Amino acid sequence: MSICIIGERGELMAGYVGGLAERQGIPVHWLNESELGTRWSFDYRAPGPEAGFIESDGERVPFSSITGAYVNLSPEPTAPEHLDRTGYVFEAFQVMRRASLRCLINALPGVVANRPCAGRSNNSKPYQMNALARAGLEVPGWIATNSVKLADRFRRAYSDDVIVKSCSGLRSEVRLWDESTASMLREGTTPVILQARVPGFDVRVHTIGGKSLATSIEANGIDYRFATGPKSYRAIDVPRSVDQLCHRFASQERMVIAGFDFRVTDDGRWYCLEMNPVPTFLPYEFETGQSICDALLRALTA
Repeated sequence: MSICIIGERGELMAGYVGGLAERQGIPVHWLNESELGTRWSFDYRAPGPEAGFIESDGERVPFSSITGAYVNLSPEPTAPEHLDRTGYVFEAFQVMRRASLRCLINALPGVVANRPCAGRSNNSKPYQMNALARAGLEVPGWIATNSVKLADRFRRAYSDDVIVKSCSGLRSEVRLWDESTASMLREGTTPVILQARVPGFDVRVHTIGGKSLATSIEANGIDYRFATGPKSYRAIDVPRSVDQLCHRFASQERMVIAGFDFRVTDDGRWYCLEMNPVPTFLPYEFETGQSICDALLRALTA
């Protein structure tokens, strides 16, 4: 039995997961998106373990021999060198190749972390925060708006202790409200999210199958991901009630692996900020020694 790494071998996450799998003796098929149609291809006609195969470097690998796949697609996939990178032809090529790859990811019968249909709520932060709240997780007060009047009313309600972040699922830096935000709203912009800032420390909870691994992070600045100073990572336990809600939400979202971001107050309240469907777990694993990738590989080879 074997697993697939779908993405680019040179990408840090894909390379780490696949490399650790090989060191553990797990056969790995490297399916680089940039080599689809040149070094490898696939064929299937109907869902099911006997319905398709992958052709890679002259080897035919039936779906039935693949127990799982790890997916980490680049937001800017590469293209063959001979292809003109200007105009609509290049864009059409990128879209069609990505669509083909998604067909494969959906067709594979094993455990896939994660399929395109998983974690779709992350595409809209307002939608996801509503979903998290409906699932029973505590979410800080927030509003999505491009109205200066509504923004001022919200700020006053929280004594100006408010953060600003993007509405989309794209990675962006969280920042404190300041005059530049007010100026942006006055000049006209798409809606942004204003959210009450929660005092305390950050926690990332990775759920993988039935397992949870949580890491607290202490750093200077509003968004620890972009902080340039020292950071402190520490493995911690998750309250049982919070843990159960995370797993339930991940299951509803069809996630094999998910990353939940929390702010935890001094009095022990866990506020959920968002759920990441393609979590980067390397800094948490490297700094604490938590076996996050091992847990992922166990899920893919179960």
